[in-house]
Amino acid sequence: MKRLHNFTEILLGNIIVLILVASLALLITMYHDLSNTVRNLSTVMIQDRLDLTKHEISSIFDPINQQLNTAIEWVSNGLITDILDQQKLNEIFVPLIKSSNSISSILIANEQGDEYLLLQQDSLWMTRITFKGSADEMPTHYFWKENQFGELVLLNQKRQEAPYDPRSRPWFKLAMDNEKSTEINWTEPYTFFTTKLPGITASKRWKDPYTGKSTIMGMDVLIADLSEFTTTIDITTNGKVFILSNKEEVIGLPRDERFMDSKSRNQFGLKKLNELNIPLINEAIHIYQSNVIPAKYLSFRFNSENWWASIEKYNLSKGNWLYVGVLVPETDFSDKIEGTRTLLIGGFVLIFLFFIIILYSFFRLKNAKKIIALERDKNENLLLNTLPIKVVNDLKEKGRSDPQKFNNVSVFFSDIVGFTKASASLDPKKLIDELNDMYTTFDEIMINHGCERIKTIGDGYLAVCGMPVENDQHAEMMLKAAFEVLKYIEGRNAVSQLKWQLRIGIHSGIVVGGIVGVKKYIYDVFGDTINTASRMESNSEANRINISEQTYLLLKDSNFIVTQNIQFEKRKPITVKGKGIMEMYFVSKST
Repeated sequence: MKRLHNFTEILLGNIIVLILVASLALLITMYHDLSNTVRNLSTVMIQDRLDLTKHEISSIFDPINQQLNTAIEWVSNGLITDILDQQKLNEIFVPLIKSSNSISSILIANEQGDEYLLLQQDSLWMTRITFKGSADEMPTHYFWKENQFGELVLLNQKRQEAPYDPRSRPWFKLAMDNEKSTEINWTEPYTFFTTKLPGITASKRWKDPYTGKSTIMGMDVLIADLSEFTTTIDITTNGKVFILSNKEEVIGLPRDERFMDSKSRNQFGLKKLNELNIPLINEAIHIYQSNVIPAKYLSFRFNSENWWASIEKYNLSKGNWLYVGVLVPETDFSDKIEGTRTLLIGGFVLIFLFFIIILYSFFRLKNAKKIIALERDKNENLLLNTLPIKVVNDLKEKGRSDPQKFNNVSVFFSDIVGFTKASASLDPKKLIDELNDMYTTFDEIMINHGCERIKTIGDGYLAVCGMPVENDQHAEMMLKAAFEVLKYIEGRNAVSQLKWQLRIGIHSGIVVGGIVGVKKYIYDVFGDTINTASRMESNSEANRINISEQTYLLLKDSNFIVTQNIQFEKRKPITVKGKGIMEMYFVSKST
């Protein structure tokens, strides 16, 4: 009996030792796992803050690129015929500057040295007109004031004392030296001639259709405006954002008491980083540059505190980029995990008690990982529901998706006959449910036929085939999808109380696709092909498919047309708004 008791005690002792060893081993393992979780969470959070910062920077630069391209389109379309017609130019560009949060001034100059400049000075507007690079006379400054009707009234004018030649300025020379006139050029930071303030300029060259001369338009951004963004953006309680030029000049000052007004931002802008006496950022840059291969995420201690940083290039134009940096103290986003870490350390003293806590912590951490994974999946699914998968992949891989021209695309337009009248009498919820039900099925049909829904506008439905993934059978696939849409509508009408009829139009040609917007992404398509497809729809009839001659030529000899006994009904030539007389065809399946 005694032997049995001793054996039991030894067995229990061994079990206790095993439990202690197992608990300790589990505790060490979990502590290591927690440290990795801190690191993973830190990198996720710092990347999130960096993405937020780059998105906000894009909201400064991208609209300028768009506005510059738009302004040059105005020139190409004949809206601007004389770059020295300041009355006409003021009417166009004053509203543009007033509506922009970034543009400080607009310049247009040609290779003869003629230039128009517009900028706002306090409550006045100033224009400067320069002839032939000041060869014969000094530039003239004109000062304007807005009257109660928003019209510019000339107050006075005076000659500039110093000569000025726009052809010698960085923005002009950069655009002239670029062999590709289609590209937008961003200068390195420099001091503006008129205001003597630091800034950067976006410029683009084109051939003036009236003079045949190379002409360049520039739009200026003040360094102080960039610093206003970086000193006020709220990424975390103690986080900092900074922007450097590719020569490590500070053009986006970090949050600091010294840089909280426009005067100090102008004073310290364009200085080298080591001149600003900011040890924290100097340390981050030093670590970043010390790596042979720059690390995506940096972790270092500064003043007895753990800091996380990420520094990435932000490309402005060919050969010109910015360094965007984000610094966040670990305490800004890891307080809860630090509390759990303290509990784990305390468990070394009370190992059995902590054994229970460690199991809880383990499952809690696993749940945290699941939440992070779920959030990532939600974000990716949201993007996939909003944008084409190729565009989502571009954003994930490169952080951007460039606009792209597609030469062979078929465009589908449909709308509901009598929708406006029906919507006035239907309950709003019932109306939305009807559209949602139909468009969900339309989406499935388009996907099944290799097509892509771009957007809906009320009762209008726009889809394409042949982009963003090219497809040689785009016209055939789109026609198949259109037939299936009509078949679905006919089947739905047979059992539904509400009877809907569709007009469908299809046209094929060149389409440009890309992301529009910087606050809310949307993938959109542009080009004359889109407008023509819309005209095909508006000239169609209820529950019929109307195609253009271009689409007909792509379809008429295809195997699908022959084998499925597809019939084309050539219509009388129709005069189309904005297009003139066009050939069109109704398409139907022979019964």
